[in-house]
Amino acid sequence: MQNTPIWSEEFGSRTDEPILLIMGSMSQGILWPDEFVGRLVAGGRRVIRYDHRDTGLSGTVDFAAEPYTWDDIKDDVYRVLDAHGLDSAHLVGHSAGGLLGQYVAVERPERVRSLTVIASSPLGCGEGEVIMRALTGRPQPEGACRSRRRSSWPSTGS
Repeated sequence: MQNTPIWSEEFGSRTDEPILLIMGSMSQGILWPDEFVGRLVAGGRRVIRYDHRDTGLSGTVDFAAEPYTWDDIKDDVYRVLDAHGLDSAHLVGHSAGGLLGQYVAVERPERVRSLTVIASSPLGCGEGEVIMRALTGRPQPEGACRSRRRSSWPSTGS
């Protein structure tokens, strides 16, 4: 699986603070709008966006013959960083990209300068629970996210 080509593009100066934009599953990196990328670059940032495997311009895989896992997709984050010569970067992840960013931050905190998560669940709750089960093969402990969930809204008394 490590040979799957991953497409990426870079904007800005190589000497600026690097930001890696991680899109959600089945979404191309170009869904990070050019205007957004341009504003980051104008603010003195080096911006990298990429396509996940089996998405956009990245390589495709015959999943039936060679299935890959969320762990492989998470490792692609490191591959993109390495391909751009980065020991670390600011990670910005949307949806499943936010979950991948959280996993990288927990697994290899030295590779993450900061983490911004957009429209995503905490790792281990909601869709993050599904990904953690896929990564670890174990369900999350009972009640791990229960303290944040409401089964019903409180009565207003009217």
